[in-house]
Parts: sequence; C-alpha cells; structure tokens
Amino acid sequence: MKDLNKENWLQIDPIIASGIFVWMSLADGSVESITADDWVARLVSINLSSKVPEEVRTLFAVARGAMVYGGLFYPLFTLGLEQVLRVAEAGVRAKASAMGLGDKGNFVAILEKLRAQGILSENEHAQWSVVRRFRNATTHSGEQMILPPGVAIGTFASLAKLINRLFDPQEVAC
Repeated sequence: MKDLNKENWLQIDPIIASGIFVWMSLADGSVESITADDWVARLVSINLSSKVPEEVRTLFAVARGAMVYGGLFYPLFTLGLEQVLRVAEAGVRAKASAMGLGDKGNFVAILEKLRAQGILSENEHAQWSVVRRFRNATTHSGEQMILPPGVAIGTFASLAKLINRLFDPQEVAC
C-alpha cells in the first residue's frame, strides 16, 4: 500500500499506475491499461436520480468523491464503497419516512416495513437484505478490506441503481 507523505500524496497510486488493471475487448481480444482518468470517468458517470432526496444525493457525492481519489490512494476505492453502503441505508430510511412509515429502528425493521407495505417486492427485499449484511460486515469489521477498483466501482454502480429504484420505479433493475 502507498505510504502517503508530503511528496507523493498527489501522485497516482503505484498500484493504479502499474498497469495491472486492464480493459479486455471481447470483440478482438485486445488489452489496454486502465488509467486513473478512466476510473474517474467511470465514477463520475454514476449518479443518483433527481427523484432521490437531496440529502441522500449529497451523501452519495461524498462517497463517490472518496472513490474518485482512489487513483491517488488505492484503499479509497473500498472506503468510498463502504460509505455508499451507509448512504444506501440513508436512502431506505428516507423512503420509509416519505411513505409515512417512520425512519427509526434498525435497518432490518425498516426493510420489513417497506416489504409489508408492498413498496419493496420480495426480490427487492432480498437485494436490500444483502446490502444490509454487506454494510454490517464492513461497518463492524476489525480488519481493512481492500477491493479491486473494478469490483468496488461495479458494486457502487449497482447500489446507485438500487437507491434510484426506491424513488423511481422506472429505473432499470440491478
């Protein structure tokens, strides 16, 4: 892991600069290195719908910002993902509150209320239950988790879609 100091804190993380992460074309088998700029472009293209409450979108922007800086400090890809898991919970609480179900209680109880009211289908409830377990595992872990950027960004994009579907049922399912 990059040992941050005043000389290197604005330099691309050596893991990202090493070229170990690549794009592979399924069409012709070509391989290209992924640059820090490529990671940033992918991340800034992931957004929450304007139908999602602003306070949730603001939390999401902070999580995405942490991931953007993963090009400079590789662990920030995972740290941003861990934060967006908490943003997802904030989204669920905001939806429950907007539906008059209240936003107090534990995550399990709120998900159950949303399912009982038909706001979440059985499949959506199952997806959100996985998010809740992942959030718990990362929030209450005593160890640092480091994920490859592609995995972190792919999960980040899936969570954005899941949050969007809470407030816009027309959003494409994950």
